[in-house]
Amino acid sequence: MTPKRQTQIAGYIGSLFIIAPIFVPSLREYSLWLTALGVFIIAIPQFAQTRQSFKLVNEAEDRRDEDVTLENYQPTRNAALLINQLAELGFTRLGETRSPLKGHKNPITWILSNPDHTDFAEVIDLQGKLPAMLQFTTVFANEAVLETAYPIGENKDFPQHRFRFNSVSVPSAYEQHSLDRFRLESQHGAPRPFRTMVEHLAWEGRYRELYGRNKLRGSEIRSLMYSLFILAMLGSIITYALANSDFISEDLSWTLACVLVAAGMLAGLVGFIMSIPVNSRIALAQRFKKSQDKATRPRRRIFGR
Repeated sequence: MTPKRQTQIAGYIGSLFIIAPIFVPSLREYSLWLTALGVFIIAIPQFAQTRQSFKLVNEAEDRRDEDVTLENYQPTRNAALLINQLAELGFTRLGETRSPLKGHKNPITWILSNPDHTDFAEVIDLQGKLPAMLQFTTVFANEAVLETAYPIGENKDFPQHRFRFNSVSVPSAYEQHSLDRFRLESQHGAPRPFRTMVEHLAWEGRYRELYGRNKLRGSEIRSLMYSLFILAMLGSIITYALANSDFISEDLSWTLACVLVAAGMLAGLVGFIMSIPVNSRIALAQRFKKSQDKATRPRRRIFGR
């Protein structure tokens, strides 16, 4: 069952608990408790997503790609479009890996390298709503890493890990990567070459140990903020239900509810602000996907021509 379908089912079931007192008078005295239960059920997919985000971050260092070069996977239509542009820049095939990404049918990554093997490019097509994606990577002598993604990604800087994205074109992304590489060489040393898949996979394991969590932290924090928002709203409903059942005083319930609502709104605001650039990148990627599909779609013949 897809996450979207799980969210829909949880929404239907939770809504039934929330509106039940309207149609069943005998349940009205339990309306707050039923509302709290309904909100909790609706929020279950969000809690599951938060748990999955933490799991991905915690397992980032241990995940390893599988070398499937000998299986000779042919590029998908959209991946081939990127690979052809890389070939025009002088990149040649190094091999393929299968990535340990759950929820995708065929997460194959095509690895290519530049003539002196100091830059390598990774192309992956998840074959969903997102387009085929490309990332240029350079590893310096002190194990610092520079990454440039196309057409979507993030702009972040860590002491030894810098990643950027370029949505203009493949040549533009590589030009940007090359300029950044030139600036960083004096600080981190000459780039390290990777001439074989054995060398590439050995570095991939080291990369996950050093930097595997960097790109996942943002999604982990965003998901956590939304879960805290829901928990705070749920807690405020429960405090009113406890006061209504004379378990706590109304003054105490009011104070607790105000604190929980304020904390929940703060967490929700943080999550919303963090999601703005992510949602804009996803929208950009979906538009790019449509244009990518259009560019690679075979043209129909008209009148037999």
